[in-house]
Amino acid sequence: MKKELTQRQINRAIGKPQRRTLADTIKSWPNANRWSYRNMTQLLLQRATGLTANQIKQQRHVNNSLDGLTFKEQARYKQLETISIGLIGLNKTWDEIKGVCRGRN
Repeated sequence: MKKELTQRQINRAIGKPQRRTLADTIKSWPNANRWSYRNMTQLLLQRATGLTANQIKQQRHVNNSLDGLTFKEQARYKQLETISIGLIGLNKTWDEIKGVCRGRN
């Protein structure tokens, strides 16, 4: 259990630059609106865990939903985040990004 927790903490630290890239990419995305960042996070969390951010916080007793992801969920989230960054960079619409993320299992 301690090893899992340590690995999750390491992965979160490593993933922060990618999270910044996602935020910056959304800021420059022509299709962005005021809810784009929140909606993208919700989509990625739901696809990686099957839970919403609030459900993760409540069920796993964390303040930040990303801190509540297991090692396997973190890997899945990172994969989806990378795909989303690429699709946003290609100026895909929200529906196109959502379709790709939902289509991947």
